[in-house]
Amino acid sequence: DTLKDPGAAEQALRHYCHSKKTDQADTDLLSCLETFGCFDLVADILESSMRRELAAGDGRLLHFVETTLKQLSDAPRAMQMCELCIEKFPLSDIPWTLACDVAKFSSDHAHVRDLYGQWCEERDGSSRSGVLRQHAEFESEQGQWDVAKELLEEALVYTTDAHSIQLLLLDVYEKSARWLESVDLL
Repeated sequence: DTLKDPGAAEQALRHYCHSKKTDQADTDLLSCLETFGCFDLVADILESSMRRELAAGDGRLLHFVETTLKQLSDAPRAMQMCELCIEKFPLSDIPWTLACDVAKFSSDHAHVRDLYGQWCEERDGSSRSGVLRQHAEFESEQGQWDVAKELLEEALVYTTDAHSIQLLLLDVYEKSARWLESVDLL
């Protein structure tokens, strides 16, 4: 009878989670909770399991960020977990990428820029070039052509794939109507 009534099913799930002190990120349970719209419990379980045992790149952080942003509109909570993961795993790109996405979702462009700057400081070589490229793409989307140009020029120093960076630079020159400067790239 409980399954015939979605409200009763949701209540039963909530009771189960609270009575068992569930903090395991069991995919079947999470899927069931999502089906019944219990996104707050999904976020609570994911957060609790990550705080208990954090692992880089196991998918829980992405699931947590998607749930807290899209379903709960709780960007500060998503950012807090991203920052915890960055602190524990500074060499993993996943928490950095997700933190930038959360800041973009919040339209906090200053924070996005700070995150890219911090992330870039943690990298060298082609990894650094990749972060600079992402930062340049963000700045280009914001119409900050000079900043994007400087970032891409710096990325050229570290990249193993100069051609793709040069194509992005050409795009920046085109969008900013600075064709004469692009002659050096051709």
